[in-house]
Amino acid sequence: MKPSEPHIASLDIRTDAENVAALIRRSFVTVADEFALTPENCPSNPAFATAAALIDRLSKPDCYCFGLYLQDELAGFIALMPVGSGETDAYEITRLAVAPEHRHNGFGKALMDAVVQKASEMGVNKVIIGIINDNNVLKNWYLSYGFVETTKKEYPFLPFVVCEMEFNLSIRFTTGDIPEALSIMREAAQWLADSGKPMWNTDEFTPERFHNPPDEFIVMWDGAGSVAALILSFEDTFFWPDIPANTSGFIHKLSVRRKYAGHGMAEKLIEHAVQVCKSRGIPALRLDCDPHRPGLCSFYERCGFKLKEIKPLHIQQLGTIDLAYYELFFE
Repeated sequence: MKPSEPHIASLDIRTDAENVAALIRRSFVTVADEFALTPENCPSNPAFATAAALIDRLSKPDCYCFGLYLQDELAGFIALMPVGSGETDAYEITRLAVAPEHRHNGFGKALMDAVVQKASEMGVNKVIIGIINDNNVLKNWYLSYGFVETTKKEYPFLPFVVCEMEFNLSIRFTTGDIPEALSIMREAAQWLADSGKPMWNTDEFTPERFHNPPDEFIVMWDGAGSVAALILSFEDTFFWPDIPANTSGFIHKLSVRRKYAGHGMAEKLIEHAVQVCKSRGIPALRLDCDPHRPGLCSFYERCGFKLKEIKPLHIQQLGTIDLAYYELFFE
């Protein structure tokens, strides 16, 4: 390892508390400013962290602290601790912090990977975190890592609504892994062709075609590997030209690996797409499919989609075909 490369190591909070507290305060001061948090109205916020408070909270034997270092400089921190309710299968992630001058280098993800690996080694089923509900930038970051929103809570001692999020170590979601998503889609396309029900051309699922796409490629995973994938767009001028951008999500190429077919994985992936849309303030999901595939149409209807209409559309490679247009609205 080169001296300048970042590395993550276990950290003893009892001896490093002052450095960690200083890092956390610097990392969270912008959040405190954005949401008007002060030591008076929110003394527990990380922007006001003290060494004594960190030692009191994180020095217990069942807490695990990690630092990210650039040479000898502490550039990031994260901690993993049991949830207060006493659940034995869940741990809480707390005080994830990256120094402002080192952001946008993947250090936050590297720290998250470290605690997820630790939790997995301990046999923990899920990790949770609570964030400011209106902090959409942070919320979207956690969603892209694979967290899902579970509940929102108000506490009398906090001046904001808390969004609780959960990362399931057996089922999780990632955004941006285009090669893995395309691999799943090619497998589904090949199976459909082999079954005499061709839908997509396997040749279209190449990295070159989807280089730097504007859409979100979402992959669902379990403990053994990738399970399912879809493309989630927020504008579709070809199939849905009358729907303004960023007012709906649009699902394309929903695919499930064959060994997971029939086990409810596609439903879970759609549920996650709904969560992603909600986090963006988007109230609807839409999709189109072949109306002459009754099993597929019935599946989407069981997921809550309502048929808007069936109408023809001219596609250059296919000619004029009928398409069923489905919509799902939510709060």
